[in-house]
Amino acid sequence: MTKKERLYREWIELRNQLKDQHFIDVEKMCNRYKYNEYRVNELEHHIEMATVALKNQDIRLKKEAYFETPEGQAFKTDIEAKLEKYHQDYRKLHDEFESWIISEVNRMIPGGWTARLSLGYKGGNVEIGLVNRDPERNFPMQFGHEFTIYFDSYSFGKKSPRFELNYGTLGSFDLFNDETRPIYLNGLATISNNREWLQLLMAKFIEITQKADKLSQYGDELKNKLNNPFNN
Repeated sequence: MTKKERLYREWIELRNQLKDQHFIDVEKMCNRYKYNEYRVNELEHHIEMATVALKNQDIRLKKEAYFETPEGQAFKTDIEAKLEKYHQDYRKLHDEFESWIISEVNRMIPGGWTARLSLGYKGGNVEIGLVNRDPERNFPMQFGHEFTIYFDSYSFGKKSPRFELNYGTLGSFDLFNDETRPIYLNGLATISNNREWLQLLMAKFIEITQKADKLSQYGDELKNKLNNPFNN
């Protein structure tokens, strides 16, 4: 038996144990020298992938059977309730920070401003712009009237956090007939020159992202428990 045939047989035998795969008659395929259609490294890769898939299938089947028991049902209900609470806490943290930014911007600059916050691992960004008043455009901000402030507590190669503003391209506008561009430019200038408020915003970003990262870690732990209750 050649190495290719041995590897091919091993792969197909593993594959045939997977419930979502159709059965392959390994003897018939070997009689047709099907293994010669593959390189050795390809067969080794298929074996590795099938082994992982089989392990995941075993975990899934054990988990499904466990969740059918009274103990498993109670465990699942408890974790799902904690996950729901985690999502609520994360959303509340996000929404309160976003609302604070909107309130602060409108306090500093008249003209009707809004913001859209995104939080990620150890950082985030907030898009700030004039409120969209065009009912045909399904977006909270006027097109071309927004800028973004980025915060990243860890920036590769830098000793201090990344804290930057990107205003994209403004384009041209009529100096006498465009009423919104001057408001936008004034707001951009006001915020980018208000060092005291920017320091406050960065401090808030540090505080909120630390809380968000801690919540995300807790959420990941809950998801892992639900995906594989036997690792707990």
